[in-house]
Formats: sequence, structure tokens, C-alpha cells
Amino acid sequence: MCVAASAPQQDVRLDNPAVAFSPGSDITLRIKDNRVEVDGQVLFRISGETGGFIIWFYSPKYGRFMFSTRPHPKYEFQEVDVIDNEKIIFRSDGKQFAWIFETPLVDKTTIAHLWMMHDQHPEPLKDRKQDGGQIGAATHYEYLLPNH
Repeated sequence: MCVAASAPQQDVRLDNPAVAFSPGSDITLRIKDNRVEVDGQVLFRISGETGGFIIWFYSPKYGRFMFSTRPHPKYEFQEVDVIDNEKIIFRSDGKQFAWIFETPLVDKTTIAHLWMMHDQHPEPLKDRKQDGGQIGAATHYEYLLPNH
């Protein structure tokens, strides 16, 4: 079992080279009706569906966690566990996180490796909630990472 250690605060810059994802060689991750748990307690639940090469969830208390089957070469990503293509498990800041999905993250394959980056202070997030949480997906890291 591969469990990620807590991530240091990231100095994220957009002047790094873009990571080119492609439908033929990269895996689109799908999020549908999910919940995030911290140390076994539900942090939030979200209904709905989205997908992309990068998926993420945000909590005002913990920041934003981004996941992809391919890490960006210029950022500090850590490998995390995926169980039955329906649950992402990792540790951050001494807490055990579980992102649980009602349907598999991918069709017709199994995720061999999933990578996570923790952005503790994401800016800007449009319409940022003060409680609960948000989820999302993107086709490029550069759409998600703030310009510091």
C-alpha cells in the first residue's frame, strides 16, 4: 500500500511548461455522486457528474487536492491509492482522506497509478464556499494552478 505523506506548501507557477494531455494516451477520470471523508467522518457530499484528465476537490479547511494519472513534471505530486476504481485514499497533515465515488473513475480499464498534489491556499477559486466543499475537473493543470 502506497500512502502519501503530508505535502509541503506549494509555490505554484504558471510559467512552467504545459503538460499536453491527449484523449488517445491519457485517461479521462469521471466523478459522479461522491463524498469526501476525513478520518472516517463525512466532510461533504456532492451529487452530479463531471470529468477530465485532472480532477479535484476543495475544502475551506484543507485546501484543494488535485489528482491525475500523470504528474506534472514541475510540481510536487505524490502517488496515492485507488481502491476498485471507486475510492482514492491518502494522508495529508496527519489526516486520513477518502474520496469515494458511486461509479468507477474510469471505464474499461483499471487505474494503475494516481498522483495527487495538495494546494493548501488555492487562489482564485470562483464562488468559493466558506463551508462544505467543491469538486471539479480540467483538461490541463494550467487551468487550475494559480499564478503566484
